[in-house]
Amino acid sequence: MRLLASITAAAACSAALAQTPAGPEATTPTLERLGLKRCGTQVLDQGQWNFLPPGDCGNSTNPTAAYEPNQVLEITVVFHILRSNSGQGNVTDANVLEQIDVLNEDFRAIAGTNGQPGYDTQIQFKLATTDPSGNPTNGINRYNNTTWYNDSGNYWNSIAWDPDNYLNIYTNQASGALGYVPFLPHQGSVGSNSDRVVSLWSAVGKNAPIGPPYNQGRTVTHEVGHYLGLYHTF
Repeated sequence: MRLLASITAAAACSAALAQTPAGPEATTPTLERLGLKRCGTQVLDQGQWNFLPPGDCGNSTNPTAAYEPNQVLEITVVFHILRSNSGQGNVTDANVLEQIDVLNEDFRAIAGTNGQPGYDTQIQFKLATTDPSGNPTNGINRYNNTTWYNDSGNYWNSIAWDPDNYLNIYTNQASGALGYVPFLPHQGSVGSNSDRVVSLWSAVGKNAPIGPPYNQGRTVTHEVGHYLGLYHTF
């Protein structure tokens, strides 16, 4: 299912995933002022890609009809809000709920939203309603740990929910970026606790605290694209 999701997600139009207006004039000054990188995901260069096993995907998003989405795939999400010991870095429940809405707007190209210009990948997202033990949950966990808030300490090995059944999204300082995934491509990481999305806490949801133009939840959309195997989409 992860492979199918990766291929169908690739059909999403970059316009639907854009975090900011086009052009360096619209992005660089703001990021410099904030002291942030746009995306911290490290990707292999072309020479390194050549050492990977051969695949059936070229430049086409749907190389054969088998990859054309014909049913809705639903991904269950858990948010881990990593705050400092004093509580800095909190993300409200409202912002998390808005972020799920933004993901669905973008990946389903919902009319009347910023995602409308994109492509309906038939991938959608929902917050978890049961935890790995079968207990009821709202899909939002909060932890006060300054080390984790600073994006250190291998927190994912301590608190990740089963990555075969949940998309684990962590919010913290994101190592000085708007967000990232740790591996691209995901050789050997799928199904491990390290398989995750990390977002700057202040960029989650609509009208997020970071302020415009990064306050519309598109950072998480971009990083979830990486999680599904996509190269930078813009």
